[in-house]
Formats: sequence, C-alpha cells, structure tokens
Amino acid sequence: MAKAVKENSCFFHESIDDISVKNLAADGRHKFFLDKGKALDVYAKGVGGSKKVVLVCFSGAVSNRGDKMPPFFSGAGVSELSGLPLIAISDPSLALSKETSLGWYAGHTGFEDLPKVLSKLLDFVALVFKVDLILAGGSGGGFAALNVGRNMVSKPSVLVWGPQTSISSYSKWAVHNYLYNSFSRCGAEEKDLYAALESHGLLHDVRDVDLDCFSFLLYLQNITDSHTKKHAGPFLYKKNISQISRSIFSISESQRHFIVFGDWGKGHIPPPKSIIVECIKHISHSLSTDDVSVPPVLSDLASSSSPILSSDNLACFELTCCIDRGRLVGSVRCAIHNFPYLRVSFYAIIDGVVVEKLPYSNKFDFSFSDGLDIKVCDSVVVCAFLKDVAGNVQKIKRIVR
Repeated sequence: MAKAVKENSCFFHESIDDISVKNLAADGRHKFFLDKGKALDVYAKGVGGSKKVVLVCFSGAVSNRGDKMPPFFSGAGVSELSGLPLIAISDPSLALSKETSLGWYAGHTGFEDLPKVLSKLLDFVALVFKVDLILAGGSGGGFAALNVGRNMVSKPSVLVWGPQTSISSYSKWAVHNYLYNSFSRCGAEEKDLYAALESHGLLHDVRDVDLDCFSFLLYLQNITDSHTKKHAGPFLYKKNISQISRSIFSISESQRHFIVFGDWGKGHIPPPKSIIVECIKHISHSLSTDDVSVPPVLSDLASSSSPILSSDNLACFELTCCIDRGRLVGSVRCAIHNFPYLRVSFYAIIDGVVVEKLPYSNKFDFSFSDGLDIKVCDSVVVCAFLKDVAGNVQKIKRIVR
C-alpha cells in the first residue's frame, strides 16, 4: 500500500494511484516517486473539503530564473481569490538545468510520457475526491493545460490565455534550449524543430485536439500578441466557428468551447488577474448549473478588431476595380471594421477563364500584368479571396464589364 511520509514539510509518495492521491487532502508540497528515478512535485491546498471544483494550475516560463531552484508552482493567488482548492504542478524538466526556464510539461529523457502521467494523476484526483477540475495556464502553461487535458477521461474544463499550440512554432531559441537540456545535449543543431520533437516521441502539438475532450474550453487571446497568428490561428483551422459577438466566437458544434480576442495591452502579456479570477468563478458556477456561456466580464475586454472573418462581415468590404490604360487594377477595403492579419488573393477572369492569379499577401491594392489582352467585347470579372488567421476564406466578386 502506498503511504505518505512527511519530511521537512513535504509529503513523499511511492507511486501514483488512488491511495497515494487521496493524501493530497493534506495541504502542502507532495512529491511522487515513480519508476526509473522519475518524480513529480505537486502542491495542494484545500483539496478534499466541501468544494466540488478544484483548480489545477500549470506554470509558464520562469522569468529571470538565474539561481532560482525548483519546484515552481503557480496559481496560489487566483485560487485564493476565486475561492477554490488548488493543485499546482511543477514541471520536472526544469529541475534538469538552471538554463531551462520553459519545458511545456512535455517531458525529458526517460520521462517522455509526462503529459499522460499528469493526466493519470489528475484523473485519480477527479475520481477519488469526486470533483470537477479546471485546468488553467497561460503561454507555455496554457499549452500544458490543453495537452494534459486532452488525455484525461474525466473531461476537465480548461482556461488558457495566450497559449502556445505547437511547441515548434514558438521561439527557436527557447525550443533549442529545452531540447538541449532535456535530452542529453541533443537538439542544439536541429533545424527542423517539429521533427526533433517527434523523434523524442513527445506530445508537442495541440492544434488538432478534439475539443470534445473538454467539458468546457475558454481560450483568451490578446489581439496584438504574435500568438494570434502563430498559435491561435492554426488552432482554429477547420474548427466549427460561429460568431457570438465582434471578437467572441464559439468553436465547436456543442457550443461549449469558446475563443475571445481581447485587447489588454501590447504583445504577449496575460489578461489582468481580476479577469482570470472572474473567468474561473464563472466556469466553476457553470459546472454546477450547466449554464455554458462566455463570462460577461470579457465583454469589456473584447477587442474592437477581429482576426476571424465570418460571412456576416462580407457586407463591410468593397471591391473596386477598373481597366486603366489596358491594365486591370483595383483594391478591396473595409471602412467599418479592422481585420488584423487578413490576407488577400486576386483572380482575373476573362470570358469565364482564370487568366491570372495574384498570390495571398497583406496588400489590398492590386494590378494585374499588362499582357492580359483585354478586348472590348470581353467579359471581365475580378474575385478577391480573403483569408483570416484560421485559414477561413471568403470570396468577393466584382463584374468589371
């Protein structure tokens, strides 16, 4: 039988099973020893009480790490403010080197199955304590929440802000550094980071995750963050997107999974802590009432811009074109709204035949080549294809003559 041994304010456990997990009812740091020298550091507070929802927090990059030593836990503040018990997990890969500040909870040599081990641990928590779990994290911690949650059978709720959705699409330096320090000095010279992560058998890409793995998903994305294009866009590709308001979207048929594009500053920064707390409270309440919706507080932060283009937005665009001294020229404009990251391709069609295609770019003025040989009797049509960050394409057609 697994026993919890307390030493220097830390509880030690010999394995991960329903017996050892039950000991998380004791507040404090817990260390789970697994086979082949693997270990997990977990912090628990308030678990096992009357609350039926537990917050699980994953950490992003450790800022200014220097000589800071693990374990690194996140979430104590938002847990207290939201009134929920907390389980915080430290990424074991950060214990391998002081040079590593971000590991995405993806694993390291001998611990390549870390995300699945964490899924097993949290499923035991849900089972033993009969609670619903909210997995939360931002940036690299957001990736971990999605990656761990997708392997759980207990269908957690997930709250993420500005997450990476594919590790190889993040900073090359950070990924190289992680590979170098986590896999016996391998990966420093790797050029194809996606292939390098694959070669180690890691779960490193959540862009195609099945959203039905989550009972609820709330994805918050700052509009000016480069992650909007590099991570949110590919994550939304081929999702069932429907617009709720200007920058709030449902991304599944079940209407239980949402993305909100907000404006809370410049670049890759988290939402205000007060907003995160209100989102956690809202999700916790929805789990007891099954009132699945976007927290009203997000309406105040919703961006006036949207990187997603719906069919309803097409009426805002105007495609103008003419034949100027034998050359087909024009532009497409939207005077009402701003659609950052939008790209456009133009087709010239003469007598029903596509005679020239201009590739996708962020240039909204066009000029086809001189050699189109447009005759007076020809029918001339221009089509503009608008593509948003999610890969959705909308078509505008203009008959020139």
